[in-house]
Amino acid sequence: MTAAGPAVLLLTSASAPPAGVDALRTALAEHGPVAVPRWGVDPAAADPLAGPAATVRAGLDASAPVVVCGVGAGALLGLRLAAVAPDRVAGLVLATGRAPSGRRLVRSVHRGVADLLPVPVLQRLHADERTLLRTLDLVRPQDARADAARVRVPARVAWGRHDPLDRLAAHRLAAALPAGALVAVDAGPGWVWREPERLAAVVADEPAAG
Repeated sequence: MTAAGPAVLLLTSASAPPAGVDALRTALAEHGPVAVPRWGVDPAAADPLAGPAATVRAGLDASAPVVVCGVGAGALLGLRLAAVAPDRVAGLVLATGRAPSGRRLVRSVHRGVADLLPVPVLQRLHADERTLLRTLDLVRPQDARADAARVRVPARVAWGRHDPLDRLAAHRLAAALPAGALVAVDAGPGWVWREPERLAAVVADEPAAG
């Protein structure tokens, strides 16, 4: 993406640090216009992403496909958007973007990659039983692989090479995308929020479809 290229649609989770979101928006704005829509899910819905995807899609400019940058749970919504509205998405850049802070780390694990985060990894985080079970309830039902298989636009999964917790999920997500590629960033846990310019550089280098 260049300053004259597609705009960026930044999708982050509700638990993302506000200051981090603002910093990432600013970093992305160096390369072009950025939109950060508000969205949320209904945990009781049979398909929690159907409503948010429809809302975000309705707000897109019909004349200009966007590059979607999905961080954390926003990566899950980005996958769904690219799957159901391929004409509106020029490319994808995805990152799990967890926050590196104790139990909050457990609760902010990327929900979109079901069965990609081994239970032993969660157990090593020393979470209490209630938190562990709640995390598994969130992670297991939300399997992103069906949406990933439908995505035909160029997609990159950015992974901090010094963040072992995200390694397996990032590699498998990249492999599940037909036009996916893994981008290793020389950074550790929380890099998206501490060094947003690194993710912005990945987005800026994302080739548009077609």
